[in-house]
Amino acid sequence: MDIEPTRNEGAGTKIALALILSVCFFFGSYIVSTIISEVLGRRGLPGSPLIYAVVIFPLTLLLVVFEERIQESRYWLRIERFWYVGIGAIGSGMPIVLTIFTPMLFWQSLPRGGPTGVAIASMIGVGLAVMARGSYAIRRHR
Repeated sequence: MDIEPTRNEGAGTKIALALILSVCFFFGSYIVSTIISEVLGRRGLPGSPLIYAVVIFPLTLLLVVFEERIQESRYWLRIERFWYVGIGAIGSGMPIVLTIFTPMLFWQSLPRGGPTGVAIASMIGVGLAVMARGSYAIRRHR
């Protein structure tokens, strides 16, 4: 099975990659935001990663679509060092900064440690669902 991307990938592949990146950015920032929110003494789940999830998908889609062109441009050598760090900072850093400065909390009736448990359980649940879907697809294509 070849996992290296090919040139001129289809639109469906780029959308799927952008969706996967968005989910990874969301869960990374959501768990960190939840822990930071609890350390700061706030009760409830932080809403900023959820709100930012609506923004990050179009941004990652643009990055996936134009990354090939950017890497082939003459400016690539200048921005290569900052490209992936910048993507990570924009994808995961912004919701964390928003959590610190603008607490938008919901489910404030959860007990201490409850928001972190909900965040980790949801990440595990999505991971298990993806693995189950993948194993089903493999069995179906045999």
